[in-house]
Amino acid sequence: MDHKKKSNYLKKEDLPEQWIGLPSSRFRKYRGWINKVNPGICGTYSSAVLLHDAVYQKTKRSLKRDSLLKGMQTVVDDFMPYKGTFIWDVAYGLKKC
Repeated sequence: MDHKKKSNYLKKEDLPEQWIGLPSSRFRKYRGWINKVNPGICGTYSSAVLLHDAVYQKTKRSLKRDSLLKGMQTVVDDFMPYKGTFIWDVAYGLKKC
């Protein structure tokens, strides 16, 4: 029986060597979407960008940034009683769209 404690951390050799996911070039247009609110609402911005990109990819139509941010803030950053955003907050907000 092995009594060594299992580490919860990834080892460098377990990480991918190259990016796997959406092409970063698709997100260049969002460089101006800067979170200037204090305390920050990064989850709102992240989910708004993902939603805008998904709609644009499917329909080639742009949505209004301010409307997206206002709507996503209500279901991502303002929904929970704590400050800050966790991945499950973004997931919850995107499911509500």
